[in-house]
Amino acid sequence: MAVKANSSPFSQNNISLPSPGPGTQRNLSVLTYGSSNSRPKFYIQTALHADEIPGMLMLHHLRKHLDLAAREGRISGQIVIVPVANPIGMSQRIQGNISGRLDLNNGKNYNRGYPDLFPGVSRRIKGKLTENAAHNVRIIRQATSDEIQILPDLTEGDAYRKVLLSLCSDSDYCIDVHCDNEAILYLYTNGSHPQQEKQLSAYMGCKLHLVDSTTSQCFDGAVSLLWLRLKEKFGNFPIPPSCLGCTLEMRGQRDVTDAYGSMDAKNFYQFLVSQGAVKDIQKPIPESLCEAIPLEAQIYLKSPHTGIVLYYKECGDQVTKGDVVAEILDPLSSPEVARTQVKSSIDGIVMSRSDQRLLGPGQNIMAVVGKEIIKARIGTHLLSD
Repeated sequence: MAVKANSSPFSQNNISLPSPGPGTQRNLSVLTYGSSNSRPKFYIQTALHADEIPGMLMLHHLRKHLDLAAREGRISGQIVIVPVANPIGMSQRIQGNISGRLDLNNGKNYNRGYPDLFPGVSRRIKGKLTENAAHNVRIIRQATSDEIQILPDLTEGDAYRKVLLSLCSDSDYCIDVHCDNEAILYLYTNGSHPQQEKQLSAYMGCKLHLVDSTTSQCFDGAVSLLWLRLKEKFGNFPIPPSCLGCTLEMRGQRDVTDAYGSMDAKNFYQFLVSQGAVKDIQKPIPESLCEAIPLEAQIYLKSPHTGIVLYYKECGDQVTKGDVVAEILDPLSSPEVARTQVKSSIDGIVMSRSDQRLLGPGQNIMAVVGKEIIKARIGTHLLSD
């Protein structure tokens, strides 16, 4: 039920999820600025991994700009915000610490394994497409909504995934805001909207822009990549890519300051203005700090054995192939042989690194992104789980 006060610049809908146990029930809070029939529609969510706080702070600051714009009648599109997209993971505390990346009931990553909508939507639109692109977009959005409505929602986990998909199924922009362990500010897109993707990267000041055109079922890809797959299947009909889906990584988990939150919100607000969702003075698009790079140009450096990690490169540093980026120290070995060097295998930039300082064998130490596609990465699982 929408909770709407006359003075409120937005509508709020608190959606109850199925109770996982007696006396326990969680809700998804959804805020909507603008009218439901306005375009463009932005869907913005954060904290899908629950313990990723920087995005929540950014949206807190963004709402100040949107509240003012709404009160002055300057919201020209529709902006849907889910400030805490995973109340289930948010409640997963182990000895006081939030553990929100994986569902403790089944071990599944909260940002993996979203339902594949392609087969069902394909069946629903077959025979209904025409030479009119706008008509096709309407048909596909309706079919997507209908397909989502028949997804199972018996469990709390299934229900919340279904709600999130339904909220963004007809969006023009699906922005999933995350953060890494320790990282620079970077962006994942699928390359379907190169101009707008570049603008978002520039406004936000991203230092890396990675393009993943695979069909991995992360949240933002579940809807946005659907358009590319439908275009490939029904190529005789005009099907424009009608949802820009992306994952915006807001640095590292400990980069939680009002200075960052305020700056990031101002920058994202300018992107909203540039795309016509809000009427305001549009500032010039900043000079981009990076070019779009295929995700296959990224590598993960892994710990060769258990030990203490000692970093010699910071996030954002440029590295050359052969550079020592870290050492793994075995505390049980003699000082003469305790340290094992970890070297970069490519030229590139340090995108992120683990925030743990004691690692086991095979754990990711650091992600480095180069300029060239790494052949061994083609066709492999590209994301860390």
